[in-house]
Amino acid sequence: MARREGGTRGPARAVGLPVKAGYMKEDRLPAFALDTVRGTDLNQVKAQWTAGVPMIVLRNAEDISVYRSTRVADMHVDRADQEEL
Repeated sequence: MARREGGTRGPARAVGLPVKAGYMKEDRLPAFALDTVRGTDLNQVKAQWTAGVPMIVLRNAEDISVYRSTRVADMHVDRADQEEL
């Protein structure tokens, strides 16, 4: 669960946050790791990428959509215990 204003815990929703992911030196970590999330849309994801490293890792994730993104085909994932995109 995400922390919300006031320190309460519960579902948090982000809408339209522009994010730029990059690194100063080569990194062997995925650009995005979504752990214990539900109902997430990733639109136009653009991030630096290292060959052999997944762009997105899903763990315990439900209802995830990716579209119009570099290096990841448009897709919808109903449920993923562990998946690399």
